[in-house]
Amino acid sequence: MRVAVCDDEKVYRDAITEHLKPFKEINPEMIVDEFCCGENLLAAYEQGERFDLIFLDVEMKELSGVDTAQKIRVLDTTVILIFITSHTKYVPEAFIVNAFQFLVKPVGKEVFNKEFERALTTYKKMKYKYQIMVKGKPIILEVKDILYIETFGRRLRAVTNTNIYEFNGNISAEEKKLAGYGFARCHKGVLVNMHYIFRSENNSFVLLNEQTVPISKHYKNEALSKLNKFISGCSI
Repeated sequence: MRVAVCDDEKVYRDAITEHLKPFKEINPEMIVDEFCCGENLLAAYEQGERFDLIFLDVEMKELSGVDTAQKIRVLDTTVILIFITSHTKYVPEAFIVNAFQFLVKPVGKEVFNKEFERALTTYKKMKYKYQIMVKGKPIILEVKDILYIETFGRRLRAVTNTNIYEFNGNISAEEKKLAGYGFARCHKGVLVNMHYIFRSENNSFVLLNEQTVPISKHYKNEALSKLNKFISGCSI
């Protein structure tokens, strides 16, 4: 697991890295990188670096945490974002970039441990290996890479940001396989990854990449209920 800590005040970077020490002792392969500004974090992304979790200060001198996160989301739609700030007035802005949590400075050890454990659980679920058979060959995907699964004729399609995989299957059977991994049935033929939902609009979900998936009348109430529970479990 790669973790980034981005704050323009060293005292707060030190506090987060100190809280992370017990977790690093248990997981020695965990890598923690520190950044003193959003520009440096973005530069790392532009050079090909990727992180699984980012602790991001909202109020920084030049590029704010929210602006930094918006730019990162263009490059990485699945990274877990935890904002840290002294003012809760920025909470609504944090939700625009699908923030996992919003912590108020100074972050106590008990609160930190609770939220980091939740983040670890989400990270592990997103790394779940999902196997499908494409043209007789096994293809293994991580659930975090799947935007949605849809029926396509008599077959299914698993759609990611970069590929579409057609395979034999039943949407209800796939729904059971992915239960507990953040997917919701929003249409008779669509199973959507809630990690990617940006907003709902009438009869569709708009995803972070601006793609839309339909919401049918039959599944609407259940899908929205699942989404609300999902959001409440991943934020304040």
